[in-house]
Amino acid sequence: MKPVVVDYQPGEYQPNALDDLAGNNFQILANAIVFAAGVLPPDQIVLEVSPGPGADDVTLAWSACDGGFAVFRSTDPPTVTDAANEIGQTTGRTWLDTPAPGQASYYRVVAP
Repeated sequence: MKPVVVDYQPGEYQPNALDDLAGNNFQILANAIVFAAGVLPPDQIVLEVSPGPGADDVTLAWSACDGGFAVFRSTDPPTVTDAANEIGQTTGRTWLDTPAPGQASYYRVVAP
């Protein structure tokens, strides 16, 4: 896990910024600690995309629980999870793809 640095500084001098456990300052600090700890919601999938193994290939790898996954690709980010953009399903946590050359491709992996 990569180290994460979180800096907390209220916008003005507040000597008792954390005294009110129900206040905004406490919630901001609590959220920063959760973020720094790397805690993700259970439905979150972290996707990594890397080139290869072939010259035109892209390898997708993700961290999530075992199960079935749907893999989507699109050239338009807002439509990436449209049904027409599903390129396959797998029970593994990797996918090899060869997108069309010369254009940006956006990917999303979803646990159905």
